[in-house]
Amino acid sequence: MKVYKFLLLISICCAISLTAQALVQNDQTRSNELVVKIPGFTSQEIMTLLVPHIVKIGGILSVDNIGRKELLFISYNPALISTGGILQLIKQIGFEVDQSSGPKPGAKDFTNIELFEIALVCPALPSIGCGSEAYPLLCELEKEKSVRSAWLNHTGTILLIDWMPGLKPDAVIEPLRQYSQSKDSGFKLLLKNRRTAALNEFVNQDNWLRAYNVHKLSKIEATAVGRRLVGNLRGTNNELNAHKQWPRKKLENLIYYYFLGDLSRDEFYQSCFTALSNASVPLRSRDLFFEALSAAFWSE
Repeated sequence: MKVYKFLLLISICCAISLTAQALVQNDQTRSNELVVKIPGFTSQEIMTLLVPHIVKIGGILSVDNIGRKELLFISYNPALISTGGILQLIKQIGFEVDQSSGPKPGAKDFTNIELFEIALVCPALPSIGCGSEAYPLLCELEKEKSVRSAWLNHTGTILLIDWMPGLKPDAVIEPLRQYSQSKDSGFKLLLKNRRTAALNEFVNQDNWLRAYNVHKLSKIEATAVGRRLVGNLRGTNNELNAHKQWPRKKLENLIYYYFLGDLSRDEFYQSCFTALSNASVPLRSRDLFFEALSAAFWSE
């Protein structure tokens, strides 16, 4: 194995000379996400030996492993690079690829699938799920050996788990139980009629999310909260209402980074105050900001 990995490092150096142009192909697929399995390698080996070379290719938006052995989650722009191009690159570097990493919307084999009703709804937008709440739970589930993949529906009300064939699902119940206890909420198996409806939705609609892309929901939430924050501040007094240049996009991005955990609470607050100050917003009291922000985090 050590000899193989030494040879692999040599092949990586040779593979870097591949041009992105050779990999770019016409691709009509609507999907911009790819999940591949790299058999025989740990998460650390994948992130060290493979990922640095994938991210250099034009059209690759993000690459993540979320601590899951052998699995790689790739987001890409299909107008710039195709699925086949990505797989070709991985093979040129010297890695074998196994794409059988769980069901996708459109799958019809539900032998090892179970669905749970769960409360992961966004408080700011009750029509969607909460990305920042769902992400750690989905990551924890996908790390379980008995779980092949875990999905949340777009509304944050149904969790779909695909078990590894032949393995008992008992282990995955504990993370669900711990989450429910921490949030003072419950989870339960879907009954037959609701299960059938949810599986039909999973087949026909591309509105199910995994850990690597569930932050799409956080982006939607951040946009809504940012819009409300500016609206609330403008409604505070005539001086703020008369101000024309508001850094709404900047505030939306800061809220999004806060949801992702990239900013601490204090860093988030200070960055917002800086953005408002740079836009010459006449904010006479920080208390006005905190009141407006608190109201913005809840549904209208």
